[in-house]
Amino acid sequence: MARYGCTITVDTGKMSATQTNFTWLATENNFPTAAIDGGATSILNGGGNLRCYTDSTKTTQLPIEVVTFVTGGTPSVIVWGLSSSLGVASTVYIEADTVATTQPAVTDTYGRNAVWADFDLVIHQGTIIDSAGNHSPYLVGTPSLVGYKWGGQGYDISSSGQGVGVPHSASLNIERNYTLSIWSSVPSDLTVSQALFLKSSSNSDGFRAFKEVAGLGTRQRNPDLTPSNLDKTLSLGDVRDIFTFNSTNRESWTNGVNIDSDTPSGTVTNNTDDIRIGTQHD
Repeated sequence: MARYGCTITVDTGKMSATQTNFTWLATENNFPTAAIDGGATSILNGGGNLRCYTDSTKTTQLPIEVVTFVTGGTPSVIVWGLSSSLGVASTVYIEADTVATTQPAVTDTYGRNAVWADFDLVIHQGTIIDSAGNHSPYLVGTPSLVGYKWGGQGYDISSSGQGVGVPHSASLNIERNYTLSIWSSVPSDLTVSQALFLKSSSNSDGFRAFKEVAGLGTRQRNPDLTPSNLDKTLSLGDVRDIFTFNSTNRESWTNGVNIDSDTPSGTVTNNTDDIRIGTQHD
């Protein structure tokens, strides 16, 4: 197979400042047609021979994770990578390797886990795999894969008794000070409360963030605190909710707007419950 290589450059306006240990995403829109059209110089379908470097000298190879790599008439590409430094005018050199036909092992220096070295848990849409290699997520119930709004497929976990779980680990505890930024797409007021992030199966400690049914609101709940709940207007559709607590002030934000805040008393305590995302289970 003929070798294919090209340089992708970060354009002006794409990054406000140079970042260190920056995890980046490349899709089919970032690859030249010749790299993904399935032709003579195309990277292999599946992306097994894709390799990335800081520049065309290939002195420094970059770790990558190939999530999706479909070549041909309708290409679909999702590739994550890690650069030690990335900013405007920085480059990533991509190449179809002439020898390799598979990606490095996930534990390899340039394999999947290395991309997420600064993360504790990473789950991509439509999978129950921790790309950071630290945990073993599992499905709750039998959610189906459906077409996802950002391309590809994702699990529909809006029905009763369905979701994604992650076994307890001390590294996943919600501590006294926390900030959770959660993107969700709940199109309508459903009949089952939707757990955005729940580490409190007993509802007596830990943390809960969920969207309540019947228009009751988006709730941040800390069973240890008084009052336990901080509610805000139910936010539906494509939403970014942020929940924070700094040991004194507790706040809820929606799409960059501070919706509600309070100053509860008490201390958030940890537990050994699994994490749950999906429908609320009690």
